[in-house]
Amino acid sequence: MKNLLLLIFGFLFITIQSKTIDDRVNIKDVFANKFYTIDESGNIKYLSESDIKQMWEKKLSDEGYKTNLDKFEILTSDSEDGKTFYFLKVISKDSKIETGAFFTVTSKGMLLGDKKCTCVGCASGCNLTVFGDRCSCSACGYGGSQECKKTEETTIKTFTNANRNDCF
Repeated sequence: MKNLLLLIFGFLFITIQSKTIDDRVNIKDVFANKFYTIDESGNIKYLSESDIKQMWEKKLSDEGYKTNLDKFEILTSDSEDGKTFYFLKVISKDSKIETGAFFTVTSKGMLLGDKKCTCVGCASGCNLTVFGDRCSCSACGYGGSQECKKTEETTIKTFTNANRNDCF
């Protein structure tokens, strides 16, 4: 009986948790989502995976980091008031750099903000995570005197030239 109750409560918990994630965001297939930005003229520019890679690789290069970005994933985080934040994260091929940006779900797709933060330093550890609208980097793993460095905690510019009425 006790095991049955645990099973029922576990199932209810999983069901409730799955309802809290926005079903308009495809977490498993990142680029099934339509990411876009808005240019200075107010025009929407949809972005492919390679567009985002090139844009962020160039920005990292300008910051002094030559890298090849490889694996994208979507992170979610809830704030204390229950708002869900979405973050598009990418990891370099050598796993030494993790970077990304928050995005907002709108009627036109996923409005991508400016690259928000980067974790640089070691292939084991130095993982980028989000807590609400803030980024954090974990410490490096064992095996050396490598230092994990975090850069770019800046204002999210998600709504640059955007119409707030587009957001859900």
